[in-house]
Amino acid sequence: MATETPWGILTGVRPAKIVHRLLDQGESPAAIRSQLQSRYGVSAGKAALLTEVATNNRRFVPGPTADLQETRRVSLYLGIPYCASRCVYCSFPSYALGRHEADVEPYLDALHEEIESAGRCAGENGWKPRCLYVGGGT
Repeated sequence: MATETPWGILTGVRPAKIVHRLLDQGESPAAIRSQLQSRYGVSAGKAALLTEVATNNRRFVPGPTADLQETRRVSLYLGIPYCASRCVYCSFPSYALGRHEADVEPYLDALHEEIESAGRCAGENGWKPRCLYVGGGT
C-alpha cells in the first residue's frame, strides 16, 4: 500500500516556482490548485496553502514583464553536503562526516573554483546577486 504524502512528488523542490510560472501563463488560482493536485499529487490543503503563499509573495517575484535590470538578478544556492549526522527529513544529497571527512578539503577546493567560475560567468552576462542561500552542513 502506497503512503500518501501531502506534498506529492514536490519533495526537495521549490514548489512556489511552479505556481509563479502558472500565474505568468495566466492561470487562475483555482486552476493552479487543481493542477497541483492532479499533476503533482499535492493534497488539497497543501495546494491551497502553496497557492496562497505564492500569491501573497507575487509582488517580490519578477514576472515576464519585469524590467531587464530585475530579470538580471539571481538567487544563489550553496550546498554543503557534509554534515555531522544525516537528518531523517533531508532530501538533499548529503553525507555524514565520519568516513567522508577526507573528502571535505577537495570538495572545498572544487567549490572555490566553481564560485570563481560562476562569478566570471555572472559578470560576463550582467547578472547581479539578489541573495545567497547556504544549505546543509548541519
